[in-house]
Amino acid sequence: MSGSEDIQAARRLLRSQHSAALATLSLKLAGHPFASGVDYFTDYAGRPVFLISSLAEHSKNIAFDPRISLLVQGAASDVQASPRLTVVGKASGVSAAEAAGLKARYLRYFPDTEQYFALDFFFCRLEPEQLRYVGGFGVARWIAPGDFLAVESGWEAAENAAAARLPTLMGLDCDGFDLRNGKLPERRDFAAPLTPDQAASALASMIESPTA
Repeated sequence: MSGSEDIQAARRLLRSQHSAALATLSLKLAGHPFASGVDYFTDYAGRPVFLISSLAEHSKNIAFDPRISLLVQGAASDVQASPRLTVVGKASGVSAAEAAGLKARYLRYFPDTEQYFALDFFFCRLEPEQLRYVGGFGVARWIAPGDFLAVESGWEAAENAAAARLPTLMGLDCDGFDLRNGKLPERRDFAAPLTPDQAASALASMIESPTA
């Protein structure tokens, strides 16, 4: 793969998965790495966003030290041969205005979590500082955030308009879209990254010709 193909493959991998291992620095154990499991989705740029409880151990760790990393692994019988991505960076909160939009989107991906929003859960975003992509044997590279993150503008409006026409749509971004299959997302990738207008046209064609 070329460098640009590796980057696209890494972002597609991150978007295709919705659970990962989160590593924080332990407050209780004097800075030891502490790993836990989290559900997540990516924002339009490709940054992981997760909903966590303030009572969780990883939340206490983040409040102590925001440096975190997230490991995402593709499905394969051989772990060493499967694609994987480690996103290294810092945890950050989101504004109340942005949280409202994220809630609607999160509930499309995780419909059984409505009750969490009445509790002490809050959104946390991972701001990447470096990414390590391993595509399999002999394919490994570091990726800078500036090369990895996509353009965000225009996607919320495009996604909301598409969701109004296609009720099974869970999320739309430059790399593809997620459709609801039962309660689970089914990822469909575009052949290459698209603009919001191009993605809207592609989805409109799919709606009009569902067997194409």
